[in-house]
Amino acid sequence: MKGDRHIKKEIYLCDAPDRREGLDLFLFVAETIEGVSSREFTVQGSKEVDYIEGEDSKPLINLRKTECQQLIDELYKKGFRPTENQFTAEQIKALSYHLEDMRKIVFNGIDWKKGSEVL
Repeated sequence: MKGDRHIKKEIYLCDAPDRREGLDLFLFVAETIEGVSSREFTVQGSKEVDYIEGEDSKPLINLRKTECQQLIDELYKKGFRPTENQFTAEQIKALSYHLEDMRKIVFNGIDWKKGSEVL
């Protein structure tokens, strides 16, 4: 009977050294069985290649700038969002209304006694 098996996948993006614009995408996989590391490898094309620290690895795929943008757009359509420092569409809309109000105050002023805008 096989022991408890866990596979951890990590994606890394690096500037493509042989291109002016674009990225190399690496997929690193670490497999553990019963808490003991059994294998680490990278995925290169359709092959799994053992990972040896310090040795150069080939990327899974090279992406040009336009392809990177297309990937982001497609992920966004499928509901994926960055995990940090991003605003929702509702928050951006609320901020836009707030800024519009602040512009009116600065450029037109407010009659504070009446609570209305002065035109």
